[in-house]
Amino acid sequence: MSTISVIIPAYNAEQTILETIKSVRQQTFSDFEIIVINDGSTDKTLELLENIEDNRLKFFSYENGGLSIARNRGITRANGEFVAFLDADDLWTPDKLELQLKALQQHSEAGVAYSWTYFMNEQGTSSLTGVSMFFNGDVQTDLLVNNFIACGSNPLIRRQAIESVGGFDPACAGCADWDYWLRLST
Repeated sequence: MSTISVIIPAYNAEQTILETIKSVRQQTFSDFEIIVINDGSTDKTLELLENIEDNRLKFFSYENGGLSIARNRGITRANGEFVAFLDADDLWTPDKLELQLKALQQHSEAGVAYSWTYFMNEQGTSSLTGVSMFFNGDVQTDLLVNNFIACGSNPLIRRQAIESVGGFDPACAGCADWDYWLRLST
């Protein structure tokens, strides 16, 4: 059993999936499994996945169900004590998992660790500066006002926290992440 399960929903992700998986494989913390949910891709996503040689990588194909359903399918496949989601067009810094895991290990009462999000354009430069916000502890009141977590690829979540709130709500199109963070903050 891996310490962390990384769930990557992928729909027609041939342009980005290899770079996304590379950013996971380059983590300074390496006790993880990578679960790619191929969400009905019609491009070469599946073919690219089949050519990756890494025993930590597992991929499963389903008919297209959308992002929330793909994430939920990944949750059912995950074996890790902690779960991280990574969209197929996002990248992580090499120390993301190590630092977030360390934060959760140092704060056993916390269910979620999150960090900064940078929005990049295709040239690799920041396309949105964002606002620096520092929240910790019970953040529910702050989270009700603003989705400062900003991105589904940001947090690392304890399995117990996921089990306490269930999966992503497919009915919350466009705000499923925020809905999920709010339920976790409870």
